[in-house]
Amino acid sequence: MVVFECPESVLVERLAGRGREDDNVEIIKRRIETFNTTTVEVLERYGAQEKVVRVRSDAEKEEVFERLKEVLRSRGVKLEAREEDG
Repeated sequence: MVVFECPESVLVERLAGRGREDDNVEIIKRRIETFNTTTVEVLERYGAQEKVVRVRSDAEKEEVFERLKEVLRSRGVKLEAREEDG
């Protein structure tokens, strides 16, 4: 399980900037709280089995993608080379 970790303030800013009617700060914060309370058990269970990898996602998407690839490779995941990856 991959968990993308990001400060709440960054999440709120990103989501509020999407332009959707239901993306106001109050609703976004409620969604984040719901996510946090409903996934904590799952994260604890899989974390105890060392099946959770965490990726900081407070950077630009290209940097987050590089972090993800690094984490997956460190876990022995073979990634296919794609033309845009070099």
